Amino acid sequence: MANQQLPLFCQQRDLFEHLFLQRVVALKTLNPGVTHPTQLITFANGSRWVTKTVSQENWLGVRRKDDIEVAEQLGRLVEKKMHITYAARSWGQQRRLLTVDKRWMLFIPYCKGETLEYCSRQQAFRLGGLLAALHQLLLPKDQAKPLPMVKLPVACELPSFCFEQMNRCNDNYWYQAEHWVTSHRDMHLANIIWRTNKTPYLIDWESSGLIHPFVELIGLALNCAGLAKGRFNSGHFSASLAGYQAVAGYLPAESPILWQLCYQSWLLWLSYIVKAGQNAELHHTLQAIALLRKRMLSLQAAYHVVSRR
Repeated sequence: MANQQLPLFCQQRDLFEHLFLQRVVALKTLNPGVTHPTQLITFANGSRWVTKTVSQENWLGVRRKDDIEVAEQLGRLVEKKMHITYAARSWGQQRRLLTVDKRWMLFIPYCKGETLEYCSRQQAFRLGGLLAALHQLLLPKDQAKPLPMVKLPVACELPSFCFEQMNRCNDNYWYQAEHWVTSHRDMHLANIIWRTNKTPYLIDWESSGLIHPFVELIGLALNCAGLAKGRFNSGHFSASLAGYQAVAGYLPAESPILWQLCYQSWLLWLSYIVKAGQNAELHHTLQAIALLRKRMLSLQAAYHVVSRR
């Protein structure tokens, strides 16, 4: 088996050396079997880069090259203004996406650190503040796109609540569109590298686009609270809100419809994994959605408490 893979491995090494004009001394696969396979490249001059194979379809649907380029350009703007991310390398004419054997590839400076399954309350507070600062950048909207409408497969046996919530999200699709901001939109813990316990770096800008700041804040707070892992830490949820408020000076205005729209990203992810046949992930996602529904009133109460501080 190893001998069968060796020619491909050598082709990749030759490609990387051709692009960077440096000898490759090490190649390491970072996350095999995921949507976006990545490798760590170490060159003879000591520089390290991550090469990422970008899927042409993800939880937002089928994407075009231009969509990825716009997203990566947003990452570049954030790098310049906030220094909390590394932008993908540009290969001329501001194009960051390379096509290699019909695959789309990005090359990103390696960020040393670690991702966490669970963050501390202090880290949740810091992430809330980071999101507020990101929203205050007022990144350009002209080429950014909103989240797509949710389309759950009708033939799949899902809880009726999922379809009911899908309809609510789609019926209110354009709600308060004038307040949308351009942002990351995928700030779960696997997309945050901690260089130290106090220094978070954002990765994976491919899902960036338009979103309501309230909806993104609640999404971040839920991830900090552990919802994706089937648990809920109310202190971490409130800490994320408090961190946002400390930087912005306020919390985004809420409404019943905005709380309902907090299901949109979860349902888009649900639709994607159902179509992909990821049964193990399906169980975890349904568990998270059920927990979100169960905790909805307590989330709203916590939001009111923080907003009055």
